Amino acid sequence: MIRKANLGLAALSLGLILLPLTAFKPGLPPTFKADEPAYYLAAESLVRDFDLRVTSVDLERIFQSFPYFHANNVIVSSDDGWRTLFFGKPYLYSLAAAPFVGLWGAAGMVAFNMVLLVAMIWMGAIWLRRFNPDWLADLFSAGFFLLGIPFAYVFWLHPEVFNMFAAAACLFFGLGMAGDKVPPRWGLPISAACLAAGVYNKPMLAAIGLPICFELLRHRRWRHLGLWLAASTITILVYAAGSWALTGHPTAYLIDLRAGYPVFDPGAEMVKPVELEVTPEADTKVDEEEKKKAAGWWWILDRPHVQAFELAEDIPHFFFGRHTGLFVYQPFALLAFVLFFLHGRRRVMGWSILISGLLVGAFFMIMIPFNWHGGGGFVGNRYFVMACPAFIFIVTRIRPDWLVIPVAAMAGVLVGPLVLAPYGLVVPQPTLQSVVRNPTFSALPLEHSLGKIPGYNGMVQAETWLWGRKDHIRATPQGFLLVAGGDRVDIWIHSSKPIESMDMELTSAVAGNRTRLALNDVREELILGPEAKTLTVETGGPTVLRTDRKPSSYFELMDFWLYHLTLEFDRGEMAQWQGEHRSSFYKGGTLRLTEVTFGETDSSDSEPGSESSTSQTTKSSH
Repeated sequence: MIRKANLGLAALSLGLILLPLTAFKPGLPPTFKADEPAYYLAAESLVRDFDLRVTSVDLERIFQSFPYFHANNVIVSSDDGWRTLFFGKPYLYSLAAAPFVGLWGAAGMVAFNMVLLVAMIWMGAIWLRRFNPDWLADLFSAGFFLLGIPFAYVFWLHPEVFNMFAAAACLFFGLGMAGDKVPPRWGLPISAACLAAGVYNKPMLAAIGLPICFELLRHRRWRHLGLWLAASTITILVYAAGSWALTGHPTAYLIDLRAGYPVFDPGAEMVKPVELEVTPEADTKVDEEEKKKAAGWWWILDRPHVQAFELAEDIPHFFFGRHTGLFVYQPFALLAFVLFFLHGRRRVMGWSILISGLLVGAFFMIMIPFNWHGGGGFVGNRYFVMACPAFIFIVTRIRPDWLVIPVAAMAGVLVGPLVLAPYGLVVPQPTLQSVVRNPTFSALPLEHSLGKIPGYNGMVQAETWLWGRKDHIRATPQGFLLVAGGDRVDIWIHSSKPIESMDMELTSAVAGNRTRLALNDVREELILGPEAKTLTVETGGPTVLRTDRKPSSYFELMDFWLYHLTLEFDRGEMAQWQGEHRSSFYKGGTLRLTEVTFGETDSSDSEPGSESSTSQTTKSSH
């Protein structure tokens, strides 16, 4: 007879797995996002054509599955100057999902992700039942994986859940299910093969295997350790051999040329072949500028370019940042940390798991400090989400059990929209980061160090950069910034020099519009109308003074002065916006900086991150 706890978990599992199959497509936006085209089309090609070659037939499948928009970023690779194209992402995730894609298309890939998530819920529940009642273990595990960012990535045609499963299965089978005893020998090859699948996609995930090695060394089980290491090596070689058979290379990340291209017409030439130069030694060399597009894994071997002050800024963001915070997007990870320090801090195994998980995040912050969050397409910390399942294995006793209640409430407040609307939020100017528009997020630190956060835009005025949310501001060709009405609008003014004062021109879309302005200690309440009103504001110093990487070069640093301006127009009017995409905008008013008084920095301030002083002023007008 099925145990009652297993019956409940089985019912939940079946409902979750069938959920994606009821949808027409995986969600919003109604086209591919981030790197989805390569992964999905590779799965289609494997199940229907049995290869990874990119042809017009493959590109036609874009519009058969997603007939509403073009594909922006189809990542392809080539070793002969773009004459022969292959899909430019590792094939393993696409191969595993291919049977589901063959049966149900894009919805099948989401269903495959859901199967992996459900498997992780079961692994977490079985692990926690060693220390807790069945019902409490099941509740915690379900909350850990469903009330957080792992559930959101189920609906991406991406390998994040695949990599999460690799980490979870590695620890589940490698650490065993019987206390702190050495795992059974049969579990070690499974653990190694699962982790190797994740490492094939993201090499830094190898850190998750350190607790396995540490436990085997601690118990002096040399044969077990040799078995695990041998199984890891063999499976990696098998995965690489599969890629070699399909593309002639061990991984897509080591092919000479690799880049993403938009596809508007499947019959048109996707990328123009480059001229090949044959050297006297008969070696084929491709233009160096083209090779720079190949964003492979060679950067892993490069020296770190991170600065100490960057780590000091990024580490708090890693845990509590508005867009990236681990505890913000994975509240049950916070509870896992709390329970570990309450009940498990004496367990050596727990410390090894905790450290190995955090090492994955540290690797990205150290090696790519300008892009450690997951690039242009991300929700939460996309690069780190693969290591999150490790933290459920640091939990022992869930005492007091009522702690689950406030953490579930925290999840509802912070990530409830991601969980209850997994197919995407319908909002003005939609973006993958729409959840941060929740008022609760305004109290969380904004990560100014991150490069290119989607959902924001800006414009240059008076030699400064004005930046804010897309649903709050719009730039016009006439040099004005449209500001939304009926809401508090945050505008960040970025400057490469300190600003002493600024003259701003304000108008309102409607007459008699009560408007509130704040900049540091300055507070103004104005009654505005269509006639322009000029206001001079003394800044009183920057809201934030920070050092960042130059937009033109990630390897050069410079100081930036940031000023936080807030505007709140009580009312507005619905204006038609004639931009890239015609849409309506509830226009409260307009803003234009007409003149800015700058101060020059002290020449002695040469070190990055140093406090700068003002010695003289210059003026710049728009």
